[in-house]
Amino acid sequence: MAIRQRPSQEFVATPVYSEKAGLVFISSSWPKQTLLAIRPDGNGDVTGTHVVWRDDKGAPYVPSLIVAGDFLLSVNNSGAAFCYKAATGEVLWQEKLGRHHASPVLVKGLVFFINDNGQVNVIKPGTKFERVAQYELGEQCYASPAISDGQVFLRGFKHIFCLGRKAN
Repeated sequence: MAIRQRPSQEFVATPVYSEKAGLVFISSSWPKQTLLAIRPDGNGDVTGTHVVWRDDKGAPYVPSLIVAGDFLLSVNNSGAAFCYKAATGEVLWQEKLGRHHASPVLVKGLVFFINDNGQVNVIKPGTKFERVAQYELGEQCYASPAISDGQVFLRGFKHIFCLGRKAN
């Protein structure tokens, strides 16, 4: 009887589900980062039967993954953001965005990545890297954004910032 090893000892990032791909995505954090795409319809140990794809390069340590349509986005420990075709794991692009503790968020089809230095990168998910906007908060930021009533709230080390206008 073979004993299967789990990919790591710790998992920090929140699992996410893609209804379009029919997959759950998880990322282990320590001692090795591994991103797994798993079919959620199994029972017991599904390591050998339900892992559809895996990747070690784009697996995040702390930030959660995010699904946007056909795409899965992540940012790894060295600060490289990855965009995968969610169903297959094909890496469509990767781009250096700086180290992250904050998880990305999806707002009106755009993904907001906030790096530790307080740089906000607004990315349009797709087959090619497309930065729609970039903002500098002017201070460090480790907190994930909060979204409410059409506004994005960011907590820096010294201030709270609000992007957008209150919805009518």
